[in-house]
Amino acid sequence: TRRPLTSCPTVDYPPVALVYGRREDFTRLEHPTFWYYLPYRSEDIGTIEIVLRDESRQTIERYEVRSIDNSGLIKITLPYSLEVNKNYQLLFKIYCGNRQPGESNADIVLSTWVQRKPESAIDLPANLDPLQQYQLYRDERLWYDAIDTLADLHFSNPKNIEIRQAWKELLESLAMGETLPNLDWLDGEPLVDSEL
Repeated sequence: TRRPLTSCPTVDYPPVALVYGRREDFTRLEHPTFWYYLPYRSEDIGTIEIVLRDESRQTIERYEVRSIDNSGLIKITLPYSLEVNKNYQLLFKIYCGNRQPGESNADIVLSTWVQRKPESAIDLPANLDPLQQYQLYRDERLWYDAIDTLADLHFSNPKNIEIRQAWKELLESLAMGETLPNLDWLDGEPLVDSEL
């Protein structure tokens, strides 16, 4: 969701949460990792805030994201322990310029939902390589785990043709409707350091 009046600079591509988004965004991890594309430099942003809410939309935790120097893909591992079979909403709030949480509304809010499945929901053989793990997670609709596994592989093996092809196919499958029919333009974006 983008607010009509924003102090964020104009960019070619908007901020994006890397999610499958078809009510199939599950994880098997207690502390899952979430990936975002951020098109802004640190001097453009006042604050980035992550808000975790329960299914009744009550705030559980708030975190400030720090150390983002350039635009690119960032990964956030949630410190909060997700309970099994519960739904959670994650809000990624961007405050541009000098805006701060509590003083004003966020300029941009990306909203996603996640549910943690029990470890027993998937049989993960010990001998799978990471690309096979990605494929198993994808097939089991554990999209947060699939995206994190493949993104880590992509950034640690940028010249591997098989991984690059899987990454491109993943980005094409993460369509955002008519606004962003696919995310293949993210293929060349760097991984940017960030922390909570």
